Amino acid sequence: LRDGAPFEPNHGSIARMDFQTRVDGWSLDDLLLTLQSSGSSRRYALSVKSNLQFTKRSAPDDFVQAIWSQFLHEDSDVFSGEHDMLGLITAPQPDPPKKDIQNLLAKAKEQDPIALPRRLLTPKYASEVERTLFQSFRCPPELAQKHGVGESEIGELLRHVIVKGFDFEDEPSEDESQAIHACQGLLEDGSTEDAQKF
Repeated sequence: LRDGAPFEPNHGSIARMDFQTRVDGWSLDDLLLTLQSSGSSRRYALSVKSNLQFTKRSAPDDFVQAIWSQFLHEDSDVFSGEHDMLGLITAPQPDPPKKDIQNLLAKAKEQDPIALPRRLLTPKYASEVERTLFQSFRCPPELAQKHGVGESEIGELLRHVIVKGFDFEDEPSEDESQAIHACQGLLEDGSTEDAQKF
């Protein structure tokens, strides 16, 4: 509503929101956001969970299965490897692995995917938790064999992955307070009471 960028600024603002999109070919079907910027658009397919999903050693198996299936066009070709993103919205992760998850995703976006597995093994370049998390994103064996997927494709996949935490289940919730404040800025009278209704 504020026309702000919910993710990376150059990805633009939300133009459309869809829910329960499995029928449209999306494995992560809770929420599909279509963002627009400078005439181009990209989609964020998101799974929304209210509890913790990651451990210090691994990403959730069902999420890994779903994103590989989508990335490899196993059941649907709606995903665009040029523009689209695949994400998990979850309760805030403790640290570790919170910083390790974000550091790994940042490295994947910055590095050549072929070089990434080797560089992760370089001392002081990555934490042990990052290295373990990277391995947990391996393609499931049946899909890897079918599509000929190796380690370099893990880095390519991770370029399309986002993980965000929201504390709406907490009391008090900082994210809820920020959402109410954002709603206040959209109202003519700036009423906190009316903002809470939204």
